[in-house]
Amino acid sequence: MKLNGQFFSRCGARNARNHRVSFAIASLALFAAGSVLNSQANSATLYTENFDDGNASSRWTTVTSGPVSSADFAFDYTSVLDFAGNPIGVPQTGQTTHTGLKLAANTGSTPGSGTIAGINAYANSLNLTTSVVMTFDMYAHFTDTGFGSTNYGTYGFYHSTQTGTFNSLGPVATSGYWFTNSSDNGTSSAMRALEVGTQDNTAARYLDVSQNPGAVTSVTYQSLFPDQDGAGGFSQAGYVLNRWVNVRLTRDMTSGLVKWEMKNPNDANYTTIYSVIDATQTQNSGTITLGMTDPFASLSGPNTYFLYDNVAVSEIPEPASLTILGIAMAGFLGVRRRIAR
Repeated sequence: MKLNGQFFSRCGARNARNHRVSFAIASLALFAAGSVLNSQANSATLYTENFDDGNASSRWTTVTSGPVSSADFAFDYTSVLDFAGNPIGVPQTGQTTHTGLKLAANTGSTPGSGTIAGINAYANSLNLTTSVVMTFDMYAHFTDTGFGSTNYGTYGFYHSTQTGTFNSLGPVATSGYWFTNSSDNGTSSAMRALEVGTQDNTAARYLDVSQNPGAVTSVTYQSLFPDQDGAGGFSQAGYVLNRWVNVRLTRDMTSGLVKWEMKNPNDANYTTIYSVIDATQTQNSGTITLGMTDPFASLSGPNTYFLYDNVAVSEIPEPASLTILGIAMAGFLGVRRRIAR
């Protein structure tokens, strides 16, 4: 019995040591996991801009094409009305401020012939070199009867040069991924994705296999953005005219994914407008841009412009971080199994 007692005593001591080792390993694994998650949390948000402090103009650089383009970086849209005379409201639930960026191009006080024009604003002191997600809110405003309503919202990221407006205009864009949407059906290519100056016209990469939201087969576009005024001309099914739209751009350098998504403020999920795996990945640094282009000579009225608000850029966690966590946990489980033997 004494030998059995000594045996059980030794087993108990060994089990105690094993539990201490297991606890130490578990602590290290959890510490590694916490460090990884804390690092990701701290590096997640790279940039934000809500235009509320009145000083945003000092944080952006504008590039224009055409003599009648303008930017207001502290535009109060509290009293802005839509085509039905209702306040346009705010694009985010719970948002209490109403200050944003207003961009206008080819503007005239009376209908007539003007000049093809564009304007883009580039964020200063921002250089994206990792995988990111960019989000912002956009409103294509038009209430000017007799004026041209077809205008483009233009935006993008990884612009290493701040010299371009939309590709069809000078100065020529020389870097970055560009995305542009027409406000209405004035063009059959209302949705366009470009890398630098090359437009991707591969239909399969776009929603409904089409760049034309007004096409008969573009049922998802038209379900996403239904007509708001019948045949009134201030809203058309499939297009962003006279409504707030949440926009999300994604670039994953690991997979090569470039994705463009949109949704209405009350929608739970985004809808993919365009998606591609970029095999070359030559646009790997630079800032973000927001813009407006009027690609037609017919003048835009004083109440025709694009609004932007709530800009944010977040870093996509690198797969290496998750790999480190997985290795730590696998090591912990492996040691546990060896100790158990």
